[in-house]
Amino acid sequence: DLEIQCDGNTAPSIEVLASEFDANNFTLNKGTAENIGFAIFLDDGTLTRMRPGLKTPLKDNGAGQYFLNLNAQYARTSGNPVTKGSVESTVTIKISAD
Repeated sequence: DLEIQCDGNTAPSIEVLASEFDANNFTLNKGTAENIGFAIFLDDGTLTRMRPGLKTPLKDNGAGQYFLNLNAQYARTSGNPVTKGSVESTVTIKISAD
């Protein structure tokens, strides 16, 4: 978990960069396997799928603290069979309070 503390009344939000995802919101695989990537989720008690380019607010724990807990799940990115190999992705997370 990443802990974020904010002063004021504006809750922070997170955003993942669209350039690192395909048209179906799966991460771009830089590994050797084909037709597979990752789906990224924010876990704040329920899993919320991260959508590139959309800000997702973080929930306050009641003490002005916010926790960022991300999960990644393997995901087939097309109807074609997944091929053997590695799955490697990079995701940049932008945190803002505006």
